[in-house]
Amino acid sequence: MITDKQLLRKQMRGYRHVLPKSYRIKASRQISQRLIRFLEAKKLKQILLYWPIHEEVDLRLVAEYFWSNQLEVILPVADQIQKQITCYAVRCVDQLQTGSYGIIEPDPALARLVDPNELEAVIVPGVAFDKRGYRLGYGGGYYDRFFMKNPQLLSIGVAYPEQLCSSVYAESYDQTITILLTPTNLIYFLEKN
Repeated sequence: MITDKQLLRKQMRGYRHVLPKSYRIKASRQISQRLIRFLEAKKLKQILLYWPIHEEVDLRLVAEYFWSNQLEVILPVADQIQKQITCYAVRCVDQLQTGSYGIIEPDPALARLVDPNELEAVIVPGVAFDKRGYRLGYGGGYYDRFFMKNPQLLSIGVAYPEQLCSSVYAESYDQTITILLTPTNLIYFLEKN
């Protein structure tokens, strides 16, 4: 039997898929520029980013900004067996490869392993986000487990406005984000589990 959460995931992925490419490019650029300004204002440099898949907000402009300022880009590598994220820093796109789930990620043989305690913030993709700061991902629980082990981290979700909804049907193990950034809004959430 399909759950409300599974149905919402399917619906929201469908909504995101039909957004015009030109709209997604423009919104991603706006979000990236806002994120860069936010990170500069807060003097944050050790940031876990992600490489976009499936029409996610594209933050490659942020990666390019980091590289142009001689900073490392830290990206997750998904371990499908352990169901966890490991962080690696790369200095250029040549240190990336196609990994788990077809996601572009660091090549561990070429990248520097990063201890999560080095991180200052995590930029989180999602399928949907709700008004309480919960996110709906692809269902693997990777980020939820990562935040349970690293609750001190500032977590910043990025989304198109169309990804906001009243509830993502959060369960006891789901973790909230600290901030949600859209092309026009910066939303702070008070609750952080």
